Amino acid sequence: MLTSTLARTSVLALLIGLAASCQTPIAPRPAQPGDWHIEGSTSALYTTTQSGDYGDTDTFALRFAGGRFVTDQILVEGLADVNDTTFEDNANNEIRTTAMDLGIGGRYYTTTEGSSRPYLAVNTGFNFVDIHDDFTGSDDSDTSPFVGASLGLEAFVGSSAAVDMGFSWQQIFSRNLGSSEDDLATYGVFVGFSLWL
Repeated sequence: MLTSTLARTSVLALLIGLAASCQTPIAPRPAQPGDWHIEGSTSALYTTTQSGDYGDTDTFALRFAGGRFVTDQILVEGLADVNDTTFEDNANNEIRTTAMDLGIGGRYYTTTEGSSRPYLAVNTGFNFVDIHDDFTGSDDSDTSPFVGASLGLEAFVGSSAAVDMGFSWQQIFSRNLGSSEDDLATYGVFVGFSLWL
């Protein structure tokens, strides 16, 4: 666990360093109430793993959010997150997992000027998951509420474009699949791209 955390921290530090070296030398204008903000990110837009005896895995993952500034430091936004994973073993048994988040959130930017803008974000909504398992013959789904938060940094690489990166946390409440019910906590590192319009 510690090694995994150190690896993620190292990757984020590297990405922050790269973003800082690519930043625009001219600071973009400060955000104003009514300005639009659109962002997207992916952990794997589409990946496929061919593993022979261990099975094959295809993954599609995409996150999109958009909103408007209500003050020069506070952004209110809606978000959608989709993740679809298909695993097929060497006997052609398939397990397909589809998950989707729909929610609303807000960001508070600690500064409104400069080419690096740190922020704290919170969000809430509903998480839907559907699991279809050919091997066991089970097909189960659940919709649960979630809350999340992230600590991030937007590093501008143009007058209205920025690299968006940081740490995230999400808590899904009362996930009920099969005979099990539990809360799920997810921690991660993210990198995305944003437009300030």
